[in-house]
Amino acid sequence: MSSMTTILVIAICFVQALYAGLSIISILALRQGMSHYTFVVYRMAIATALGSPLAWYLERHSRPTMTIKVMEKIMLLSLFDPVLDQNLYYVGMENSNATFTSAMCNMLPVFAFVMAWIFRLENVDYRHPRGLAKVLGTLVYVVGAILLTMGKEP
Repeated sequence: MSSMTTILVIAICFVQALYAGLSIISILALRQGMSHYTFVVYRMAIATALGSPLAWYLERHSRPTMTIKVMEKIMLLSLFDPVLDQNLYYVGMENSNATFTSAMCNMLPVFAFVMAWIFRLENVDYRHPRGLAKVLGTLVYVVGAILLTMGKEP
């Protein structure tokens, strides 16, 4: 492996470790009685405080002009992606087990693929190995998630 590949693999492992730590902190906070709405607000505030200076420094010469259209896109994306997604995730974490929550969270690419296929944004040609791999991979993942959620917890 080249040194750049090694650095990328280490970075991916580090990010996954951070996600695991966030999941542990999240479940501990929710089980001790913190509202999931409050937790999302704290998470967003910390992300804004840590990410804004970095974004300002790295993107200071390439920012688009702030027009009404750009503001509308920012508002719409910020409403649906982090706020709605995280609130639904933490409600699911409060009301079900961690296995189910993890399986459903990892099903997002499957839902995105199926929706793109329905709306004809994704081409699936069953005669080619690439199209067949898309369909079989989706089916394997759905069956795996179903088996995972139907299993008994210790």
